[in-house]
Amino acid sequence: MINEILTKWTAGIDWHTKMLVAADISLRLVVAIVISYITGRLAGSILNRIIRKTAEDDIIHFNRSIVKKNVMGRFARMLPFIILYIISEFIFADTGRFFTIFNRLLFCILIALGIHTLNGFLDALDDYYGEFKIARKNPIKGYLQLIKIFTGIAAIIVITATLFNMSPWGMLSGLGAMTALVVLMFRDWILGLIASIQINANNLVVIGDSIEMEKYGVNGEVTEISLSTVKVKNWDNTISMVPAYSLISETFKNWHGVKESGGRRIKRVIYIDMNSINLPDAKTVKGIASLAVLKKTGELKALQKSAQSGIIERINSSGITNIGIFRKYVELYMAGHPGINSERTLMAKLLEPTAQGVPVQLYAFTTIVDVVQFERELAEIVEHLIAVLPVFGLRLFQSPSGSDIREI
Repeated sequence: MINEILTKWTAGIDWHTKMLVAADISLRLVVAIVISYITGRLAGSILNRIIRKTAEDDIIHFNRSIVKKNVMGRFARMLPFIILYIISEFIFADTGRFFTIFNRLLFCILIALGIHTLNGFLDALDDYYGEFKIARKNPIKGYLQLIKIFTGIAAIIVITATLFNMSPWGMLSGLGAMTALVVLMFRDWILGLIASIQINANNLVVIGDSIEMEKYGVNGEVTEISLSTVKVKNWDNTISMVPAYSLISETFKNWHGVKESGGRRIKRVIYIDMNSINLPDAKTVKGIASLAVLKKTGELKALQKSAQSGIIERINSSGITNIGIFRKYVELYMAGHPGINSERTLMAKLLEPTAQGVPVQLYAFTTIVDVVQFERELAEIVEHLIAVLPVFGLRLFQSPSGSDIREI
C-alpha cells in the first residue's frame, strides 16, 4: 500500500526540471557567494587599513579604541553578507520560495553580526571614555551593558519572528504575560542597574577607590564597575567580584576620604607598665633635660624645679610625673616630624588603665597617603618612642614569655 503511494508520487514529479532548477540556483548561489566574499573582504581590508592608519597617526583618537576592540574586524565579517543580501534580490528574485527563505536567513545572520559589531563598538566607547578623568567618578560600563542586554533581547525577538514568519509585536505581547519570569531571570541585572544609578548619584565608589568588605573578604582597589558587579583587585593581587547592589545594601569601608584629605590618621597605643610610673628623681630629670625636644618648655622647667623638693612636698603640690612629661615629649616629637600634619588634631592621650598596663594613645594625622610610606613613617615614630621610654624611667608593658619565667 505504502509502496504504491510512493511510486505514484515519485512518478508524478518532473525530476528533470527540478534538477535543472536546483542546478541553476546552486550555480547562482556559488557565483553570488564568491562575488560577495571577494568584494566584502576587499572593502573590509581597505576600511581596516584606513582606521589603523588614522589610529597610528593619532588623527582620530577614538580610532585607537576601535582598533583595540577590533570593531572593524567584526564589521568586515558583515560586509560579504551585506553584499550578498543586496545582490540576492537581483539574482534570486525569480526563484520564489528559495528567495524568501534565503532572504530571511541572510537577514537573521546580519542581525546577529550587527549586534556583535555593536557590542564591539560599545566596548570601544567604554575604552575611549576610560581615558578621561571623569570616567573614574562616573563610569558608563554599566549603562553600556544595559544597552547590550536590551539590543540582544530585541535581536533574539526579531530573529525568531523572522524565521517563523511572525510579528515581533505579537511575540512581545506574549512576553508581557511572562513578566514575572523575565524579572526573575534578570534579577541581578535589575538590582545592578538600580545600584549603579545610586552609586553614581551618591558618589559611593569610584574607580581607584580602596574599599574593604569583611563579609566578602575584599580589601583592595576598585578596578571596574559594571552593571551587576564591582571588580576589586585585593592587596594580595587576587581578584574579587562583589555584587553591585551589596554596596548599597551592606556596610563597607571606603578609603576615598583619605586621598581627598591628603593624609592618613594615626591611632596607635603604647602600653606602659604602671609600676614604672612615678615622680622622677633628680637623675631621671637630668636625663630628660638632655632631650632637645623638651628644652625651653615650661613642663621641663617645672619638673626641674619640683625635683629639688622632697617627695611629700612634690605629692602635695601635684608634681609632674614621668608619664606626664613623656606625653608632652610625644606631642612635641610628632609635631616636629616631617610626616605629621601639625595643623590638625595631635595629642598623646592617656586611656583607662587595663590589665596590660596604662595605654598611651598616639592620635595624629599624617601628610602621607601611600600606605607603604605611611606604615614606614608610623613604625619609625613608634620605634623611637619605645626606645626613649627608659630615659623617662618608664617601662613598656609586655606579658611574661617563657624565658622570663625561666629566669624567675
